[in-house]
Amino acid sequence: MRYLALLTVLLALVGGPARVFASTPPGTPTSPTCPWCSGPPPPPTPVPTAPIGVAPDLVVVQLALKPAMVHRGQTLELTVEAENSAGAVVVTHVKYHSGHQKQYKKKLSDTGKVTFTWKVSDTAPLGKGVIHVKVVGSDIQQPSAVTFTVVK
Repeated sequence: MRYLALLTVLLALVGGPARVFASTPPGTPTSPTCPWCSGPPPPPTPVPTAPIGVAPDLVVVQLALKPAMVHRGQTLELTVEAENSAGAVVVTHVKYHSGHQKQYKKKLSDTGKVTFTWKVSDTAPLGKGVIHVKVVGSDIQQPSAVTFTVVK
């Protein structure tokens, strides 16, 4: 009798016995649906891909700096060449050893070349400098940088 009373109290706390209706079997859905989005997701969109072993044509940028060791007051000359990129904009960032920076912009000629020339100041800091070059355009492989040294 004690067990029956304990079982009755536990069932009352839990919410009573679960109701099972044997007369209503679970239905099978006719098509897969999502209750909050009213249906299955659409099929994935195909994305065009390059065939295996084929890479897009990259334009290689070539730099030539002369002289690499420059005296104060001398002229530096940087030639930038990027084939098949006529008219593209070339941006250079010249950074001296002291941290002083200058920026120059030009367009590539019809042959894909451009030359920058500038005079190194008579008071330019001694030491290594770096010139970062960026050719603006897609699929253009950028060189890292060209270095120069200012000497007395």
